[in-house]
Amino acid sequence: MFYFLALLPGVFWGILPPVAKKIGGTPSQQTTGISINLMLLGIVFLVIDLSMGIDYFVGHGTMFLIVFCSGIFWFFGNFFQLSAIKLSSVIKTMPSNITGQILITSSISGMTFHWLSNPSYQIPLGIFFLCLMSFGVVLTSLGKKEKKKKKNSSFLFYFFNFLSIIFYSSYALLPEFTLKLISNESWMNFFDAGCLFPQSLGIFLTCIIFTSIISFKKNKNIKQLPLCNQKSYFNIITGCFQSIANLIFLVVIANLGAVIASPFSSLSAIFVSFILGYVWLKEKKEKKYLFFSIIGLMIIFLSVMFLFLVTSIFF
Repeated sequence: MFYFLALLPGVFWGILPPVAKKIGGTPSQQTTGISINLMLLGIVFLVIDLSMGIDYFVGHGTMFLIVFCSGIFWFFGNFFQLSAIKLSSVIKTMPSNITGQILITSSISGMTFHWLSNPSYQIPLGIFFLCLMSFGVVLTSLGKKEKKKKKNSSFLFYFFNFLSIIFYSSYALLPEFTLKLISNESWMNFFDAGCLFPQSLGIFLTCIIFTSIISFKKNKNIKQLPLCNQKSYFNIITGCFQSIANLIFLVVIANLGAVIASPFSSLSAIFVSFILGYVWLKEKKEKKYLFFSIIGLMIIFLSVMFLFLVTSIFF
């Protein structure tokens, strides 16, 4: 039962980008809607168990700050991911984005926390499967050559996607590394519903400040700010999928641990977003490039599963 649940967070994470693209709006408006939804969820959990929230404020001030900062990284990861999708497509962005996160988090956390204390054969095996994943990403990214006038947007797409991967990976690694340095504790020993409020607060405040600055700088009109635009409030629906995924992820981690929850969720997110992008959003590829993408997805799937089974390096 819980192994089935391990797939569900990724299903909802995979639904989020296609829904955001379908609803429309700028990345600022989309992230504002998502941030409002997450903030409301955080407040609900704070009200349900006020002592839990006070504990994070008073008893675990350092912990509150760590989780708050992770929310800042999450916001920028989400913002640049949606910016990349705006310039390209869901089926091009999501496989490379999520696999990129797996590559970075697995490499860094694996080398730091697992490979150095485990049998030496795990290092070459880990590197082999990470390289195989990279090859799968290349296959999913293949497509017709861009026209000259689109080269600038193509560069911006790769740049935004790269930034998204870096920020999302930092969001995942920051708490783990910080806690290891401070108390030699695992992040997953603290990751529970109490994290939802400080994390959502970090996401929401960063979103309001950042999107307001870039929107006002562009339009010089307060009425054009994301908080004043109806598209932002339509995108609260998009945020529902993130909230549901977060809640299920908490349940899965509590029962199966992050070692199983992380790879299963990542894989399902890749496949769901790709299928919805192709079927629902009608994002098309030529048959040969679609074939390469499917092969690439299979390679990514097998690489992640073997990496999980053989080396156990997931954070």
